[in-house]
Amino acid sequence: MSETKTIADSKRVFHEAFPHVIPPIYRRLADELLVELHLLSRNKNFQPDPLFEVGVYQVFNSFTNGYRPEKHLTNLFNALCECNGFDPIAIQKDSQKLIEIAKEYEAGKIEDWFKNKGIDAPERIKSLIDSLYRKDIYYTRLQAIGLFSLLTYAKPKSEESINERREMTQNILGNIGFSQKRVERDLNLYKSNLERLTQAIELLKETIEADKKRRSAK
Repeated sequence: MSETKTIADSKRVFHEAFPHVIPPIYRRLADELLVELHLLSRNKNFQPDPLFEVGVYQVFNSFTNGYRPEKHLTNLFNALCECNGFDPIAIQKDSQKLIEIAKEYEAGKIEDWFKNKGIDAPERIKSLIDSLYRKDIYYTRLQAIGLFSLLTYAKPKSEESINERREMTQNILGNIGFSQKRVERDLNLYKSNLERLTQAIELLKETIEADKKRRSAK
């Protein structure tokens, strides 16, 4: 892509690829993700890695929960990625494979693999870990969300384990050389935004249901 490509250019390409009205509750997410991917694609220090891919995939899926019509989701994801030069099919496939691997192991085992720089880890996990130990690695919040997501999919799963997985994420990325405070801030913001979206969706459902009851009572 041309280095002079602007956010406006990316948005134009996006709207050409996805000419549908995005419901207001999801519009901000789409815009913010588009801008974030645009800025990363323009950053010479950034190179996509597996954690970034899982982060993109997880953020999109988390923040489009309840999106209607559901059949638009694939096109929406593709448009957001492609307008910034990223391959949506590769991101989806690679992310799903890593998630399936994570589901087979305990979170503590995955943490040990990171601590030992991939020794005895499955090949895909080892490749992921190797990509994080590049000298020129550039941190993004999507990597933090990607690692947190993999650990969350791992066994055992419980409400109490979420905070533990968050701490694991901070420790792992901190050991690699990223700022633990920044990782903590990014994960807290992700959690907060997700909670607000969930509340907004529930409120919307209640409003629609109440409106249906009023109509049927007339």
